[in-house]
Amino acid sequence: MTKDEWLGVAKILNDVYEFNGKAMFETPDKIMYWYSCLQDLDYAAVCGAVKRLAMTNPNRPTIADIRKECVALTDVSPKISEAEAWNMVRIALRDSSYHSEEHFEAFPDIVKKAVVSPARLKEWGQMPSDTVGSVVRAEFRRSFESAMNSTQQEKQMGQIGVNIAAQIADKLKNNYTMTREEIQYALENKL
Repeated sequence: MTKDEWLGVAKILNDVYEFNGKAMFETPDKIMYWYSCLQDLDYAAVCGAVKRLAMTNPNRPTIADIRKECVALTDVSPKISEAEAWNMVRIALRDSSYHSEEHFEAFPDIVKKAVVSPARLKEWGQMPSDTVGSVVRAEFRRSFESAMNSTQQEKQMGQIGVNIAAQIADKLKNNYTMTREEIQYALENKL
């Protein structure tokens, strides 16, 4: 989304969410901060998200609300339940001693993330069936839920969040603290 496109969206947000004569964005700095957090999103998705929020939410949206709504509008990945995912794994366990890699590669990405590796699938397949039905299933359920949550967060963060998180992690690894100016520069320049 370009700066000009964002300014149009910000004007709409100001008009829709004006309260007691106060605009949503009172300063240019606030408008530009929001832009720095949303600029990696598609303009059409942001417009759709703002429109949907305006129709369904009487409160002023946050940056997170808009990002979450954009993900909901643009997410075309097939939804899979924990039960469906476990059923795929359970069927694969039947002959995972010899074909764990093939079964693992056939899983959807979210199931791969929960299972972790073909070796783990093979290990589960060699366990007694009562252990698989209780302990392994509970472990898989936790892993699957964690994988779903992290995937959702990654989508909401977008590329800007990934780049900033990597830069911050790199600085922390070297016992370095980023200054306010460095953080602002990273946000403004999509580092």
